[in-house]
Amino acid sequence: MRYSSIGIIAFWLLLGLFFPVTITAQELFRSNAAGMRLEPIAPGERDQHRFVIQLVRNGEAKSERFFEHGELIRETRRLPGPAGTLREEEFSNGDLVAVRLLDAEERFISEELFSEGTLVERREYRYRGKVLVEMVIFDAAGELARRDEFHYGPGRELRAVRMVDSAGMTRNAYYSVLEGRLLEEYHEGLHGDIRVRYDEYGRTVDEVEYRAGARAVSTYYVYDSSADSFASTIREIDHERDREIVRIYTAGGDILEEAEYHAGVFERGFAYSYANGLLLERRGRGRSAALQELFDYDEDGELQRVQYLRNGQLQRERRYTNAHEYIDVLYRDSAEVLRSYYRDDRRLREEVLQNGQVVRTREFE
Repeated sequence: MRYSSIGIIAFWLLLGLFFPVTITAQELFRSNAAGMRLEPIAPGERDQHRFVIQLVRNGEAKSERFFEHGELIRETRRLPGPAGTLREEEFSNGDLVAVRLLDAEERFISEELFSEGTLVERREYRYRGKVLVEMVIFDAAGELARRDEFHYGPGRELRAVRMVDSAGMTRNAYYSVLEGRLLEEYHEGLHGDIRVRYDEYGRTVDEVEYRAGARAVSTYYVYDSSADSFASTIREIDHERDREIVRIYTAGGDILEEAEYHAGVFERGFAYSYANGLLLERRGRGRSAALQELFDYDEDGELQRVQYLRNGQLQRERRYTNAHEYIDVLYRDSAEVLRSYYRDDRRLREEVLQNGQVVRTREFE
């Protein structure tokens, strides 16, 4: 999914410009373990991870708040813009990440993207009638970075996107659509191309990554029935290395087993155990039989600790203090020897320990 997920998101984002979807406050979402989709679940289920609260005034959405594990992770606010336009501001963890200007039909006119309060990219959208025909991307200095041209079929279905960067390098993406349903997409990349096919339910059937015109990696998705949203089995074949990874999932998208083969012979894998929808253990098999991971949660189902063991001996532990901070602890002969403190995956401080006492500290900027 490394490359195709970008194309899939882009395709449905473009459809969303013309066919906007309203999310109500009653819709709760759970993310698939494979990272492929979001699935509606009933309010009040214990294993819910994500939900949306929408503020509506006079029949119009004014703001949306996206929560994960009970914590606000993203917020979108809508304000009146100049000349009858709509200004949309998006925040992530309290920081402004995007400002968009929409027209009376709620189509994007422009978009500014921010990182840590700094403008990093600006996009302008151009239409012919009601159809988006061009997106122009500028860097933080206002210089042209890329120009995307959108081409449609006779029924206004998206057929191709031509992307030209500032150096004149051109890449293309092609879409096969039948009666509004995406059948196949093909993306040209700098280091290889990728093709993705879908079934009549919009689910991924297979995707193939090509390098130098030859198959490099193929991934196949198997579904138990037409009603299933998630694949029950995913096979990823690395043709260049003659390796295959097979993953088996529950109906809800949680991984149960993972096995790796070389030249058709099983080498190693992992088995996963759950309770009340929470992952409790990841145990190795084959060459990984010595490995074991244990997961601990609080009474609200929030992950508190992960322990990594080898042959039953504790090697490493990750302790979560909140949604953004955690501590990595290394052990030697069951004793702590190193603690590393992180915030948003950025290392802040290290402590070296001897006999349970901190003997040296190192700070990171």
